[in-house]
Parts: sequence; C-alpha cells; structure tokens
Amino acid sequence: MWKKYSVLMFNNKTWVITLQYMIISCIILSIVILFDTGTIYLDQYIPDILLTKVGLATTILSALAGALLSMTVFTFSTIMTIVSFYSSNYTASTIDDFVKSDIVLKVLGIFIGGFFYAVTALLFMRETYEHEYVIAGSVGVVYALVCVGFFVRFVQQILYGVQSTNLIKDIYEEAMALIQDEVTARQQ
Repeated sequence: MWKKYSVLMFNNKTWVITLQYMIISCIILSIVILFDTGTIYLDQYIPDILLTKVGLATTILSALAGALLSMTVFTFSTIMTIVSFYSSNYTASTIDDFVKSDIVLKVLGIFIGGFFYAVTALLFMRETYEHEYVIAGSVGVVYALVCVGFFVRFVQQILYGVQSTNLIKDIYEEAMALIQDEVTARQQ
C-alpha cells in the first residue's frame, strides 16, 4: 500500500509540490483572515508597524496579485524556453530532470500560492472595516520577499543548468552514484 502511494506521489510530483505551497498559503491566509476579522485576538503580540488600514492593504494586495501572476507567467515561459533549449541539445531524460527539479516546482508553487493568497485576502477586505487595522497587507509584503528569494534561487538554477559542463558533471555524478550502488549490491 505504502509503495503504491509513494509511486503515485512521485509520478505526480509536479502537482504534489504545487499543492503543498498552495496549502501553506491557505494556512497563512486562514490565520490572517481570523485575525483581521476579529475572530482571534492577537493584538498584543503583533507590532504596530505590521498593522495597516484596509485601504493600504487592498492596494498592496492588488499590486501583489498582479505581480505574482506576471511572475508566474514569466517563470512558466522561462521554463518552456529552457525545455525547448534542452530538447534541441540534450536527451529527454535531461528535460525531465529539469522540469521535475525541486526549485522549479517550488517557484511555480510559491507564485501560484501567493497569487491565491493575495486574491483571496482581497475578497475578505470589506468597506465596513475601512477604519480598522489589518495584517493582510504586511503578510503579503513578507510573502513577496520570500517569493523574491525563491526567484533568485530559480535564476541561479537556470544559469547553472544551461551550462553544458555543469550538466555533464551532474550526469556523471548521478551515474557514479548508481554504479556505486550496483557495485555495493553485487558485493553483498
């Protein structure tokens, strides 16, 4: 049963990692909404600098939603460009290794999760709360900073991956690990 589940998870790795980041975004969003609507009271634990009025939070979240959607499209087009480059220069397994690499999937997941967070948090911003303070905008800014970090790591991976010497080195190391495992298994 467990082996069957593991194979299913591995075969759907793209969806699994993307959904993980969307679930993390949903958890963050739930906590923020509970605080902003007054369901839970954590006022004494939140610094005043993190609190913004609803109008400012709406502006921040609107800009963030647009930016994250744009970055998702840009990242996807970059992935497609690299896939095209790999398909004309390397084997199919190299393309699969790139597409299923953790950083590529995490970047897509965090951008999609961030877009989901921003749009859904905007849905809960009400005019009746206009004079109240919320943390949704501040959490959105922190989320955007995390997205920038992931994007920088993604760009580093792209720059590393398109260099032939790095790709050959990675294939060599992967092959040597498989050979070593086989030698160890035969010795036993």
